[in-house]
Amino acid sequence: MEFAIVKGTEVPAIDNVETIKPQIIRFIKSGKKSNNKRRLIGVLVSFQWDEKIYIGFSKCSSRDVFDKEIGLNMAAGRAQSLIGSDKFYEIPVSLTSHYAEFVDRSKRYFKNATIATSVLKSLNLIKGE
Repeated sequence: MEFAIVKGTEVPAIDNVETIKPQIIRFIKSGKKSNNKRRLIGVLVSFQWDEKIYIGFSKCSSRDVFDKEIGLNMAAGRAQSLIGSDKFYEIPVSLTSHYAEFVDRSKRYFKNATIATSVLKSLNLIKGE
C-alpha cells in the first residue's frame, strides 16, 4: 500500500519524499460493541528509515466515524515528523497497550534496525519510566 503524506505545518517534507510505504499497518478497534460490532478507532503505522524504526498513530474522537485514509495519513505523517527530531508524542490511553505490542512487532519485522529515540520516549511514558 502506498499513500501520499498530507503536507501541512505539522508534517514537514523530508528530503523531497512525497510518499512513504508503511511496512506494517494495524487498525485498532474499540473494546465496546455497538450493535454487536466493534468500531474502528485508530491505526498504528511503522516503517524503517536510515536503520531506524519510526511509529506513528492516529485515534478518532468518540464523536466521529473513523476514516481509514485520513487515519493512515495522520499516522504516517506523525511517524514522518519524527525523522531527525527529538520530539515525541504522548500516546492516548486507549492505544497504550496496542502501541507497546506494536513496537515489539516492529522490532521483530525490521530485524536490522533499531527503534528511534522518539519512539522509545513515547514507550517510556507508557511504562512510567
